[in-house]
Amino acid sequence: MAIEPDVRVKVEFDKKSLLHLNRSLKRTADISKLAFAQGRLEKLLVRRTKARFLPAGTHENAQKDPSGTPWKALSPTTIRSKGARKPILVRSGLLHRTIRVVRSNLRSKVAVSSPTGARALIGVPAGSPAAKYAGFHQFGGVQGNTYTPQRRFLGVGPKDAAAVQRLLDRIALEQLEG
Repeated sequence: MAIEPDVRVKVEFDKKSLLHLNRSLKRTADISKLAFAQGRLEKLLVRRTKARFLPAGTHENAQKDPSGTPWKALSPTTIRSKGARKPILVRSGLLHRTIRVVRSNLRSKVAVSSPTGARALIGVPAGSPAAKYAGFHQFGGVQGNTYTPQRRFLGVGPKDAAAVQRLLDRIALEQLEG
């Protein structure tokens, strides 16, 4: 039986920034600007999600779950099999490379929605070779006699929400100035 987890995170943004953005978008009545803003938001969230795979100390998200809690260390057995130099969730890099904005069915996904109705799905496509591995790490679990602790990499934490807010503020200013 295949497990198809579905993770959704709702992020609320500062009303003042959204009002500025909404007013400027309504004033221009240019839907391409809204699509451009959503594209920038999606790229930011993909970059921040992928940063969790970086070596510890290289980015504020590195080797941490969305809430900022460091991932559990690798077991001695795992270190012997993959080596100690690679970051925790990196063996071949496949999972990291597979994370993207997904517009279809997902095995693991995060839905980020704002009060404006804009939505970005960041995750791993269900049909990809990394989908099973993604769900296993996102939720933890037992396979055979091997236990893997939960190491969430999908989701939006406080620092991600702050980065999104800064981007929305920049977009609102660009729209007001332009």
